[in-house]
Amino acid sequence: MLTCLAARRLLGTAAPSPWAVLGVRRGEELDECKRAFRRLALSLHPDVAGDDPGAAERFAAVVRAFEEIRDGTGPGTAPRGRWLRGVRSVDDVLTVSVSDLRTDPAYEVHNLLVALDDPAAPPAPSGAASAAASEAAAVVAADAAGGSAVGVEIVHLLRCFPDHSIADLHGLAEELVGVDAATAGRRRVGGNELVWRGQLLAEHLFVQDYAIASTDMIHYVVCRQ
Repeated sequence: MLTCLAARRLLGTAAPSPWAVLGVRRGEELDECKRAFRRLALSLHPDVAGDDPGAAERFAAVVRAFEEIRDGTGPGTAPRGRWLRGVRSVDDVLTVSVSDLRTDPAYEVHNLLVALDDPAAPPAPSGAASAAASEAAAVVAADAAGGSAVGVEIVHLLRCFPDHSIADLHGLAEELVGVDAATAGRRRVGGNELVWRGQLLAEHLFVQDYAIASTDMIHYVVCRQ
């Protein structure tokens, strides 16, 4: 029989419950667990956390915890959400980084530099947008080369308003990168998605809902035929 001290030690080494990992009380409603999951996962995602030591391990633990809670709520309770064919996502949070997608032969990844238009704001100085795009291109190239810019990737300037829907952005992105008309709209069947800071952007929401700002980089992921 275990002594009280031994029992406490054993319990102390037990893996934390999925609710504890998400920082919610045991038995919390799924919607609250989902909010906690997205808050944690999007802060730990490799596109956000970068080289933060331990972030990848914590991100994986948060994903496992939410899936355990979600899958234990009964059949049919986990809505399918958006998805990229062959790439796993959980509640619209990608489990891979943009860098991983760049090396996936099934996809093309296009860089879209956001330039928010505000009718109430004074006009930007001539050439400011182009300068910002050039600077962002150098950053993208440096990231892709591990910090050493050996080339410049193409960056498309995405002009939009805060009240543009994500569906509107899809149309703008298709025009900017020259998506074949035959494949336009493929996002509805598992491809051609807008990705920002580790998440798939939902068409029914708006730019302002995500707090996307000027000079943010959105990635347009196009499924190759």
